[in-house]
Amino acid sequence: MAHHHLLYPNPYPKPSQRSRRWHFHPSLPLLLQIGGTLELRTNWLAYAAEFRAAVRGLARAPDGGAVPDAVRAAAARRLPATLTTLQIEPEEGLSRFEQKYATRGPLYALSFGE
Repeated sequence: MAHHHLLYPNPYPKPSQRSRRWHFHPSLPLLLQIGGTLELRTNWLAYAAEFRAAVRGLARAPDGGAVPDAVRAAAARRLPATLTTLQIEPEEGLSRFEQKYATRGPLYALSFGE
C-alpha cells in the first residue's frame, strides 16, 4: 500500500499567511483523493490540529453544498486521523529537518488511513 508524507510543511505562522498553509490550499481535495496512507509530520502542534480540522470540515460538509461529493467522501474515508508524538532518535528522521528537530522538542505525526 502507498504511504504519502507531507514532511514539515512550512506552516506560515503569521495569521496573515494562513491561506498559504496546505489545509487551506486548493489542492487539498486532490491530496485527500490519492490512495494509501497520508501522513503529515510537523514540529508545530497547532498546524497538525488545523490540518485535521480542515479534513473533518470537508468530510462533514452538507450535501449539496460547495464541497463536491467526491471530495467529501475522500475526506470521510481519511477519518479518523491519529495524532501521535514521535519518539525518534535523530538518525531515524525521514528528512534532515526531522533529524535536526528530533533533539529540540516534540515532533508530531498526523496519520490518515483510507
